[in-house]
Order: sequence, then structure tokens, then C-alpha cells
Amino acid sequence: MTEISDYAFDYFNFYTYSNNLKYVVLGSNLTKIGNACMPASIKKIVIKSTKLKTVDSEALKNVPSSAVIQLPKSKLKSYKKLLNVNGKSYKLKTVE
Repeated sequence: MTEISDYAFDYFNFYTYSNNLKYVVLGSNLTKIGNACMPASIKKIVIKSTKLKTVDSEALKNVPSSAVIQLPKSKLKSYKKLLNVNGKSYKLKTVE
């Protein structure tokens, strides 16, 4: 998977009641995160990709600011800028 499309979890929410979805791992080939693609129940997002280029302006609008986003240490600076598109600041953690 290289892209998460706009409203990707809307379908998932409707059919599987993802209000219980707390943790998401985004793979190493991810290049784009679309608008409103994460449900509000998310507590932790792990981004394994070092190839992420685009995060749409409302990609994380449903994600609470208390959520933890774990990302590659080498991409902290660039991803911090990408992930702050909607004015929220998240708890960012890095991994080697």
C-alpha cells in the first residue's frame, strides 16, 4: 500500500464499528495520507515509512491531539511539518 485514500476508514467504521480501533501501523512504502482517513478513536499511529511526501490538510482532523504518533527518527523534522497541517500538535515519538 502506498496511499491511504480520503475517508478510508468511513467504510470501515460503518461495517465493523471501528470506534474500538485504537492502534494503526502504516507500512514502509506509504507516500500519501488522504483527508479524514483516521477515526476519532485512534490513540496511537505508527508510521514506518521514510517515503511519506503528502499529508492532506484534513488527514488527521478526527484524531485527538492526545494521540501518539510514532515515526522514524531520521524523518522527525520533515514529518513534524507534514503532520501539523490542521493546527493540532500531537505527541511525536521516534524509533530507530
